[in-house]
Amino acid sequence: MHKKLLCDICSEKIATVHYTEIVNNKLKKMDLCEECARKKNIGINVQFSVADILKGLTETKVAEEADTSKACPHCGLTFAKFRKVGRLGCSECYDAFQEELLPILADIHKNTEHVGVKPEKVKSGKSSPAMKLRAQLDELNSQLESAVKNEEYEDAAVFRDKIKSLREKMEKKGKSK
Repeated sequence: MHKKLLCDICSEKIATVHYTEIVNNKLKKMDLCEECARKKNIGINVQFSVADILKGLTETKVAEEADTSKACPHCGLTFAKFRKVGRLGCSECYDAFQEELLPILADIHKNTEHVGVKPEKVKSGKSSPAMKLRAQLDELNSQLESAVKNEEYEDAAVFRDKIKSLREKMEKKGKSK
């Protein structure tokens, strides 16, 4: 697991914006939190093609050294073909090319584990009922996992039952729409 990067300006929040600028042939990289990026007027809403980024990144030394004859057992896509088109063929490709994809993802995101950012509405408590239920479910799953890990099986059973009840509630809401 990669170490989480802190913002280069405030050194308090996790950097989610990775800004690179070339001025007079000098490369300047900055890792910023969203707030500092906004203050610096660094655009976060830049549109880009993920396929183009992946295609460019797969041409890195790591990808060049990868076994290009490797193919996905499900769809048959080869890694060499992925390098050309910049798109995977199916969900099984992630497993088939995991070794080659991890360095690429680490290069793009500076991490191989999703840390995410909650929308402002969720942070301020103004989220939709569905988002609140999802957050409750995530929290209960975390508590269940912790209880099992600590061998607190009575607590784990309570969390399991709450999760089941919450999922049933979510299914009913989904069917009533």
